[in-house]
Amino acid sequence: MTKAQTLEDLHRQVREEDKMVLHSNDRRARGLAAMSPERRREIASKGGRTSQARGTAHQWTAEEASAAGKKGSARYALRRAEMGGMAQ
Repeated sequence: MTKAQTLEDLHRQVREEDKMVLHSNDRRARGLAAMSPERRREIASKGGRTSQARGTAHQWTAEEASAAGKKGSARYALRRAEMGGMAQ
């Protein structure tokens, strides 16, 4: 099976599941929200494997990872400082 076939199969499965979901003016979950967590995980896994196989998956550089870590640490410190003034 080629990469293109894998993507086509995935899109076909999603379209078939969309047909089973009720119309948009009903107040029920649609699309991915209507699927079980296991099914969503399966779809995400297929997409991840496909992007890795195609070479289009994001690869973190050391600089990007460092910047992301610093950003997360700064947000954590800010929230912690904000919570410090509140009763716990």
